[in-house]
Amino acid sequence: MDQNLFYNVDEIGLIPTCGLDFSPGAREVKAWVKGPTKGIDADTGTLLVLHGLGGRHNDISYKILRRDFADKFNLIVIGVNYLGTDTYIRDLQWMQQWMNECCDNNSDFIMEAHARSGGAEVVDTSRLHYFANAAAKTEAEKSLADDFWDYGCLQAMDALAALHSVHRRLREKNAPFNPARNHIIAQSAGSQTALMCIKLAPRSFASIVDIGGIYVTADNREALRAVLTDPFGRIHEHHYMNATMAFDSGPRVTLYQRNPVGFSSGVSRSGATLDDELDIRDVSRPDHLGNWQPGRLCVFSTHGLHDELVSQAFKERAHAHYRHLGARSEFRTIGPADVDGNVIVSTYHEFAKNLQGACEQFASEHLLYAPPRELGTDIASDHTYAFPSTTGTWQMTFSPEPKLKFYPKP
Repeated sequence: MDQNLFYNVDEIGLIPTCGLDFSPGAREVKAWVKGPTKGIDADTGTLLVLHGLGGRHNDISYKILRRDFADKFNLIVIGVNYLGTDTYIRDLQWMQQWMNECCDNNSDFIMEAHARSGGAEVVDTSRLHYFANAAAKTEAEKSLADDFWDYGCLQAMDALAALHSVHRRLREKNAPFNPARNHIIAQSAGSQTALMCIKLAPRSFASIVDIGGIYVTADNREALRAVLTDPFGRIHEHHYMNATMAFDSGPRVTLYQRNPVGFSSGVSRSGATLDDELDIRDVSRPDHLGNWQPGRLCVFSTHGLHDELVSQAFKERAHAHYRHLGARSEFRTIGPADVDGNVIVSTYHEFAKNLQGACEQFASEHLLYAPPRELGTDIASDHTYAFPSTTGTWQMTFSPEPKLKFYPKP
């Protein structure tokens, strides 16, 4: 076989990554990797595909994206089912059964609440809830979950571990590729993970393509605190993870999704305080984002004009900040004129029918961009970055593998 036919078929494997305490190699995540069918060459780069809540890379849409983008853009495309993926996949049949039982088992409570409300059409209570699937229920019943959505930090480490694994294999085989040409595409909450990747590995990426992303900045820090510690917490005020059940006796009942959480208000498994955990997830701090190479990185973002989760002003402030810190930044508002019913189906948060179509329509030029090889990459390098936080410092290193460690102040 031609030595350059790496990943010419869709490969699936387990990638060692850091533990919940950031200790190296303590967990494994599943990754899917697909390279160009024709083989790789000196211009071949890599592409991380980062999903949002409810996404997973064993779905057919991601398989098609990997195949098409590998050939179209000459990229090795990497998808990672990072931390929290399995607890957000909606098992609709399981959810329906849970909701039915929940209503049946709480009929007296529901009718009392209905009476107290003066006969309101919908009874809204946080006492009644559902889980996305059986795994989420199991994790949510633990005092601290082992699988949970952590809004970008451990998830970024999982993604960087997968990128490191691909680069290492290519180097071990003396395969030609461009180590400076690393791209990311992300959707919704996956965009927070993408921004964490360019924060932790600032000299590695050529572009981020953000499709309707949700970010964590100083503006919504306290909302993140709730998300990390409260099973009903929200990064925003809009309760979009809910469901309304019709009750036999008349009223309808709103049930909210309960999610597993991995943090308490005290010291985390990393040894850091919750404030330190919030600090490292803030993708707007100037003292955390000063290591980009001028002009190398482009942050391209699309945003629904009527996004019900994140305001346009919020996103525009973030992009102005990135431009000030040396990144090239482009912002594209999705308005009524963009709705074609094929690729773009609305102007709200989930405006794109699928991630692949939106990237092809708005961001092809970014995925074709190839920085000079001599710019290199953080991956497997001796680079070290420090991120000061409330009670100490986070330190990121890359050799022999990506490692993030918290050091408390003396």
